[in-house]
Order: sequence, then C-alpha cells, then structure tokens
Amino acid sequence: MKDKFYKILGLSNGASEEDIKKAYRKLAMLHHPDKNKNEKSHQKFIKINEAYAALTDENYTAKTINNEPDAKAKNNLSEEELKKRMEWATNYSRMKNIKESRINYISYIQLRKSPMRKISLYVSIISVLFSSLLILDYWLIPFKVIEGSLITKEFNSNDNLYHLTFKNLNSFEINQEFVFKTDLEDLRKINRSCQLSNNNNNFNFHQTNIFNQLLTINCFSGVNEVSFFNKGSFFQMIYLFIFIFSLPLITLISWGPNTVHILSSYLFTYLAIFGFFILIIVLIQ
Repeated sequence: MKDKFYKILGLSNGASEEDIKKAYRKLAMLHHPDKNKNEKSHQKFIKINEAYAALTDENYTAKTINNEPDAKAKNNLSEEELKKRMEWATNYSRMKNIKESRINYISYIQLRKSPMRKISLYVSIISVLFSSLLILDYWLIPFKVIEGSLITKEFNSNDNLYHLTFKNLNSFEINQEFVFKTDLEDLRKINRSCQLSNNNNNFNFHQTNIFNQLLTINCFSGVNEVSFFNKGSFFQMIYLFIFIFSLPLITLISWGPNTVHILSSYLFTYLAIFGFFILIIVLIQ
C-alpha cells in the first residue's frame, strides 16, 4: 500500500526512517513554493509531504491512505481542492520544522544543564588552541638548527626502533644529549647519506621552537640536502592531530540550539579526548 510513497521520495521499499527524512528534506527544499514557483513543483511538493506523512506520521491512518485519489483523479483536481492540499502540505511542512526546532531546543537545554556543556566547551577551546600551535610550530615559525655528534647507536626492542644518541654541540651544558629514533630502512639510508660510521662527522638537525620536537637529521648526498624524519616525534602524525583537534571548531562556531552543535558537542569532544590519549601514548614511548 505504501510502495507508491517510497517511490515519490525516490526510495526503495522498506527504506530506513533516517533515509526517509533525508530524502524528504532534500525534495521539500527543492520544491517548496517559497523557492520554486513552477506549478509542477507545487504539485510535487504536495505529494512529497503526503508521502512523508504516510510513511512517518501515525495520525496519517490507513483510512487516509485508502482515500487517496488515483493518478487520473489527481490530474482532474479542481483549483479549490488543489489549493486546499497545497495549504495542508505547506502547514504540514511548517509544523514539522517547528517540531524539529523544538526538539533541538530541548536537547540544547538538556546539554546546557549537563556537565557535558562545560566539558565540551573546555575541550573544544583547548583542542583548537593546540591545533593552532601545531600549525604555527610546524609551518610558520622557522625551525631551530642544532648540531650534534654521534655518541651511541643501539636497537630498542620496546619500540622496535634504532636510538641514535647525539651530543648537543650547541649547548654549553655538560652531557647535554638528545636521541634520534629511526627504523632499519631509514638507518641504512642515513648511514649511506650521512656517513654515521665517521666519528669525525657532525650532523645538523631541525627542531621546533614551541614544542621542542626534534624533527629531522639533515645531511648532503652529493650536492643535494637530504632529510630523514625522527620516528620518535609526535609530529610524524601531525596531519592526524591537526584534523582531530580542529574538528571542535565546528562545535564553537555552531553554538546554539541546532543539530550540528548538539551532535558535535558529543562526537567531536570524545574524538578530541581520544586524540589527546593517542598523543600521550606517543610521548611516553
């Protein structure tokens, strides 16, 4: 009986409620009389609302469905009948929007009264600030160049990386050392390009200014400078971190009784907290 209503919304029989809502919103916006003055669109708008009501509204009973005129009768509707149905469709669409807005407002009030409001606000602000600092540190502020000489080279079974310990030649402190981590493949390339086996060689490194992360070891292979990334720096995952910690910006921008803000307050807040856990794990390795 309801097959024709699914067809009007461009859906297959038995489509989910969420798919029905999405299809309805899309088509209702396209054919709404305030936005589309075409007479055929007006008739389409009536059918869309009737179909949506039949599929989702319990008050739209089987009796109502059975009383629907057939296709031939619809083509012969009087102007007065068409006007009545258009008025019903417009009012139905308006009331549906009011109902959804009210649900959003109630959800927003519930969110404001819960501890999640402050958690979401603080996490969002901290995440966006952290993301901004990452961008500033990695792309906008020039790296520090430090010079080091190799002290030891050993394999660490905990992280399955080679730890190269260097003496910091830019520091006046005694025994000032730093560790560069790399895998076997890059270690072979570094040995070949930077000649690690030569104890008389000093090596240049790039380090960030804000987070003091050791990023790369740099050396010349012929006339070209080559760089190898430090596998022990959390900056190796910088694109992931910037993506995760920038998402809460949507929460801040969309602040108010709307679906985007309500959903993002939960989803992006938990995602940002998860991102901080990943960051902590990377740092303690």
